Amino acid sequence: MFAFDFSCAPRVARLVASGAFAAVAAGAVFAQSAVPAASTAELDPVQVRGNYLNGVGTSDAASAGTVTSRLIESRPTLRPAEVLEFVPGVIVTQHSGDGKANQYYLRGFNLDHGTDFATWVDGMPVRETSVGIYADHQLEWTPWLRSVVGLRANRFFVEHTSSIAFNSGNRSAGLVSPKLSLVFGPWSKTETFANYGWGYHSNDARGATAKVKPKEFNADPSDPNAATEPSPLLVRSKGGELGLRSEIVPGLQTSLALWQLRLGSELVFSGDAGDTEASRPSTLEGIEFSNHYVATPWLLLDGDFAWSRSRFTIDDPATPGRFIPGSVETVVSLGASVVELGPWFGHFQLRYFGPRPLIEDNSVRSASTTLAYLRVGYRVAPNVRIALDVFNLFDRKASDIEYYYASRLKGEPATGVADVHFHPVEPRRVRLTLTAQF
Repeated sequence: MFAFDFSCAPRVARLVASGAFAAVAAGAVFAQSAVPAASTAELDPVQVRGNYLNGVGTSDAASAGTVTSRLIESRPTLRPAEVLEFVPGVIVTQHSGDGKANQYYLRGFNLDHGTDFATWVDGMPVRETSVGIYADHQLEWTPWLRSVVGLRANRFFVEHTSSIAFNSGNRSAGLVSPKLSLVFGPWSKTETFANYGWGYHSNDARGATAKVKPKEFNADPSDPNAATEPSPLLVRSKGGELGLRSEIVPGLQTSLALWQLRLGSELVFSGDAGDTEASRPSTLEGIEFSNHYVATPWLLLDGDFAWSRSRFTIDDPATPGRFIPGSVETVVSLGASVVELGPWFGHFQLRYFGPRPLIEDNSVRSASTTLAYLRVGYRVAPNVRIALDVFNLFDRKASDIEYYYASRLKGEPATGVADVHFHPVEPRRVRLTLTAQF
C-alpha cells in the first residue's frame, strides 16, 4: 500500500512506499512504519538535505521508505500519479488517451487501471470500497533484534451493473492475513530484515459477478459456450523478503531487497474483452537496489534499479508457455536534483522500463522505453518561483504500453490478424509554471 501523510513535520511529505506495501492488494504486506521509542528529551533541530529519509532505524523492511516534500516539489511529473514512481520499480503509464485511468507496472505486475493497486491518502484507502482492521505488536528483544507481528482483516464489497443483465450483481469477500517482520542490527550503520506474510489480490468486479462471456453471448445468446463461472473476488497470496539497509558511506543511503510472492491466481489482460481475467497461479520474484546520495549541499543523486521474474506455475494446454504477458522485468530510475544553488533549482529524471513478454510462450516481446524529464527553475522571491519543464526531453519515439492480440481492420480476414497494439508516448512537451505561495 501507499500512504501519503502530510500531517508530519513541516516540509516533509511521507510516502510509505514499496513493492511490499503495494502487496496489500497484490500479495503479502511486510513493511510497517517504524514506531520510534517515546522520549521526553528535547533534541536539536535536524536539517534534512536528501530527497529520501531512508536511514537506518526508520522502517521494518528494506523496501519501505519515506520521501521528502523537496523531491515531490522538485521533480516534474507529466501525470499526477507519477509521484508513485518514487517507489523503486514502479512505472506509471497510459494505455489510452488522457483522462483514462493509469496503468501501473510493479514487481512483475501489470495493473490494469490500477484496480489492484492499493493507494492510501492520509491513512484512508482510495478507489475501492472495503473494510480493513490496520493490528500489530512490536517488541525489542535485544538492542540488535526487534520484531513486528501483524494481523490484518479485510472485507470487500463490490457492485456491478452490466449492459448484460446476467452479469450484474454484487458480491463480498473477506480474508485474514498474518505477517511477521524481524529487524537485526544496526551494526556499522547497517541493518538487515526478514519479512514474511500472507496477503491477497482483488479481482475485477466485472469478473466476480460475470455469468456469461460478453463476446460469445452477444454473438449468440443460446451458445452454451457463452456460460462462465464468476471469478473469486479475493485470491490468497503469500510472500517473503530479505533486505539490507546501510549508511556506512557518508551521505549515501543504500537499500537492497530480495523478494518472492506466490499468487493463487494471476490476472492477465484480455484483448478481446478489453479487461482483465483470472488465470493460473504464479510465482513472482526479484531484486530491488536503491541508492540516495547527497553529493554536495546543492546536488542530490538518486538511483533505483529493479529486476523481476514472473512465471505461471502450471501449464495450460490452451495457451502454451508459462510467461505472464505484460510483466516488466527491468526498471531503472536515475535522478539528479539541484537545490539551493543561489536562486536556481532544477531536476533531471531518466526512467527506463525494459522489454517484456506479450504472450505466454515469450515468442513476441515488447520494445523497451526510455524517457527523460528536465526542470530548470528560478526563485524570483522567497514565495515566488518560475519553472520550465520539458517532458520527453529527447523526443523519443516509444510506447507507453504494448499488447499482442487479434484485431480486424477493413479488408482483413473475419478472424482478425494477431499483432502488437500499442499506445505511443507523448511527444516532447514544454510547460512553464509560475508558483506563488501565500
